[in-house]
Amino acid sequence: MEVVAKVQEPMLTNLEYIQGSPIHRVPDELHALMGVVLAMPIAVNNKNTPKAPKTAPKPSPKPAPKATVPVPVPAPRTRKRAFLYIVADTLGWGQTNLPALMLIGHTDSKGNVAQWGVPGGLQDRNDQGNLMTTAVREFAEEVLGQKNAQQSIVQAVKVALESIADVAVLSFTPEMMTVMVRVPSAEMFETNMMGKVFGRAATATQKASVYLSRETKGVTWVTLDAINKAVISQKHLPSGQTLVKSKSLKQYIVTRTYTIGRVSKQTNTWEASASITAIMKLFNFKFW
Repeated sequence: MEVVAKVQEPMLTNLEYIQGSPIHRVPDELHALMGVVLAMPIAVNNKNTPKAPKTAPKPSPKPAPKATVPVPVPAPRTRKRAFLYIVADTLGWGQTNLPALMLIGHTDSKGNVAQWGVPGGLQDRNDQGNLMTTAVREFAEEVLGQKNAQQSIVQAVKVALESIADVAVLSFTPEMMTVMVRVPSAEMFETNMMGKVFGRAATATQKASVYLSRETKGVTWVTLDAINKAVISQKHLPSGQTLVKSKSLKQYIVTRTYTIGRVSKQTNTWEASASITAIMKLFNFKFW
């Protein structure tokens, strides 16, 4: 058996490998690619060889913080309100010719009259931004018993008031209006406007306890002279409520704050309201 000795092929250099040799020929189209591969550095897998430190990537620049625009805080809304001061040139019923102011009773949680004031309150959406309408509507609801009075009723009441009285604005601010309804006598006003409200109630005491609405009860008249004396003698409670002597009821009654006056937050003293001041001056009370 013939033994053929294996001839060891010579080792080729990189250049020979690329350019070709008689034993190993590299196709011409691979010359350029192999030249690139052989020229690349070879990674040495040796634990003892220190690795080149990694270059930390440069942090991307942070965007500049946006300017904070302060959000305006809306001012608390003040609900508008209106009040109706019904003033008679005289009481009537054969009594002295002293002018008087009509007051209605405002009840507590038990339904008892706690204090006396004039018709009025907060503006309703149905008032369409008209404070005169607010004053008349509150009168219709609190005195005439017209619960949730609609525009047609409010307008009818306004026409009725204007037919028997002089209606004029006493004071006005963007938040509040007070209106004066001036009638010749208290007796005439009750005859024309309050007949259905009073029903069989005939005496002053009975009228002062008749049901008007869920929040109001009773009608009474106090003379402007009694109001004048109460202010001069400083008959005020610490809360600003004024104690006025009612001749018809034969007792002092507590009026609501702001009706006659209030305690000023600036001076901490009692001050008459603009509305009652205008009325007292109109009737020539010298103190005012």
